[in-house]
Amino acid sequence: MITTEKGNVLPVECKSLENVELAQSKHWTTLQHRLGKALMRYKRCWAVKIFSAIQIDAKEAEELYHSISADIQTGSTSPARFGSGMFLVEYQELAEWGKEFVGSFNLKLSTPIGLVGCETMRSSHGTQVWRNPHAVGVFPYVYIDPYQRLIHEFKKATSQLPKKGPGLVHIGIPQKDGRKFLEMVDNSFMRLFHKLNRDTQRVNAIIVSSYAFGSTENDPFRRYHFVIPNLRPRSVLYSDFKVFGSTSEAAVEQTGSIVLRFRPGWWRAGAMGILYSMCSADGKQQVRLSKTPDDRIRLELFNPVYFWRHVESGPLKVRSGDPSQVTATWDEERIRIWFDATLLAEDVRPQ
Repeated sequence: MITTEKGNVLPVECKSLENVELAQSKHWTTLQHRLGKALMRYKRCWAVKIFSAIQIDAKEAEELYHSISADIQTGSTSPARFGSGMFLVEYQELAEWGKEFVGSFNLKLSTPIGLVGCETMRSSHGTQVWRNPHAVGVFPYVYIDPYQRLIHEFKKATSQLPKKGPGLVHIGIPQKDGRKFLEMVDNSFMRLFHKLNRDTQRVNAIIVSSYAFGSTENDPFRRYHFVIPNLRPRSVLYSDFKVFGSTSEAAVEQTGSIVLRFRPGWWRAGAMGILYSMCSADGKQQVRLSKTPDDRIRLELFNPVYFWRHVESGPLKVRSGDPSQVTATWDEERIRIWFDATLLAEDVRPQ
């Protein structure tokens, strides 16, 4: 809930997407450590590689452990499929159990997740000796349609809002990679907008933001968000409230431009920067010009006439000692970004 200056109470339902990669890594790491112990228990100098065609949960990890452990116990090294064929497991014998090797131990796995181990000791002559090498490597599957994840959280949040009065939904995305976050929103914005405006009048806007960008509280990506407005909500927002991040009451005209002049030293390669941002109180008028973490200039627009539009330049190399001018222009037909006198990017609206 948010209480405005005039004492109005605005319901805000907050959700966050699960960090899929973190959750998957936890299941796989636990599994590989258990399998490493099984290899030692049954005296197998093996490398075990697991290829997953689905995301794994705790129950599937337990079942997979018992299936692979059974192969380890019986000594079967034939490739095997488990979990209705969703997990392919390959076995490779590395050495004879108990055989000793002189020198440093060097066994590498070309897998995203892996465990490598052996027993090491010193000979009577002080030489390093190792034996019983073993390894467990995993090629995990972590993809899930981000739009479906956002829709799932949106539906849950909508059902929890009061039936009367205005309301907002905020969805946080745990994404450290700025490019992936932008791609996720670019691929989902208009689908969420149509879903919101077609299926409900209970929600005034959906706010999508990242809560894991950067390492400091002042990192601009911690404030980077997208407002997806409902053009026909059942109730208007209170007059003393502005959608999160709003900076102006101005309207985004159908034709407009922004000209920004920068002093030498403004460009920081690899850093995110919000160059200009305007969002009306209800989120129905938006314009933002920014520098992405992969050194592109990006323009985003929203208004009720042509809805969501955005365009990006290619990666730029800017000498920090030079002054610069960034210009953005738009009309009903096209949007453009200029750097000094050079046209960097253009998007033409389909007729």
